[in-house]
Amino acid sequence: MTFAEALQDDYEVVFIAPFPEDFAKLQTSIGINLDSVELRAWQRTHDRIYPMLNRYVKQSPDYDLFLSLSNTIYPQMPGLGRRNLLYVQFPYGWREAYGRRNYPKILPYRLFRATYDRVLVHSAFVKSHLDDRIRQPVEVLYPPVDLAPLQAMSFAQKKNQVISTGRFIGTKDSKCQLEMVQCFKKICDAYPELNLTYLCIGGERPEGMHQDYLKKVREAAVGYPIQILTNVSLAELAQHYAESKVFWHAKGFRSDPKHPEFTEHFGIVTVEAMASGCIPIAINAGGQPEIVQDGVNGFLWNTEEELIQKTVAVFQQPDAFVPLSECAIASSTQFSADRYKENVRSLVDRLLV
Repeated sequence: MTFAEALQDDYEVVFIAPFPEDFAKLQTSIGINLDSVELRAWQRTHDRIYPMLNRYVKQSPDYDLFLSLSNTIYPQMPGLGRRNLLYVQFPYGWREAYGRRNYPKILPYRLFRATYDRVLVHSAFVKSHLDDRIRQPVEVLYPPVDLAPLQAMSFAQKKNQVISTGRFIGTKDSKCQLEMVQCFKKICDAYPELNLTYLCIGGERPEGMHQDYLKKVREAAVGYPIQILTNVSLAELAQHYAESKVFWHAKGFRSDPKHPEFTEHFGIVTVEAMASGCIPIAINAGGQPEIVQDGVNGFLWNTEEELIQKTVAVFQQPDAFVPLSECAIASSTQFSADRYKENVRSLVDRLLV
């Protein structure tokens, strides 16, 4: 949707979606304006796969440029344009996404992918997991981060507070809130004089496994200065960012390197926190090292001991880390929505020469 928004003033843009009415509502909820974009319905069924392939690959292209978004390295439909881009969000293969049982259905999707000129990904981390798996060139296009609602107060005015944000997920794709709560408790026990608080914020999901995980996190936090906040508004979140000195990110902690899908592929929340003047202390995995430069605009950590050590250092000598907070704010601008639009337009201009 942000890709379409970036082009709607200069191009005739068609947005093909299974349920256009839902995407129209989504514009309001995420604060995006696609008034100049035509929403068109499309719904795929498996029995149409081969006829659709024959029809679209053989006929003249419908569009100058066609972009398809996919959660796997295999698109759900062939490219329909003179030039075709496949935007891959996650480095999943077929078996990771759909299971071994459905593997025989892969052939049409392999043929679909052959119709694309290049692949776009959210980070160099994802690119590293795709370069040796597909023939098309892979290009990094960092996602946009809306920095407009975020404001940073001076580091001295901030509370002695740690913040983390992320959905509460009770699967291997967890944001590791339970581990962060346990780590914070160790800091409280060892350094009570710091008088720290921890805001653990995230979206709440109704499924049983996710509710069970949220319950565990809540139970682990009892008796400590930890607040578990769910489904907060964007305005509330911006205020919590502004008031916090340190941001924690832990997704991918102790995950198997053979499963890159369980680490953060980029890290929009990290950028949001940095724009608010928080010092990020993020796990040295996934896309985090592309955002956080250790010792420059934040810190990276590999072990729980490192996370504790670097967090305690910030709160023991806060004045010494003001430059990191200022650098974090400056660094966040390279991922702004305006920068994203510039990158999209540059990409499209190159492709449509």
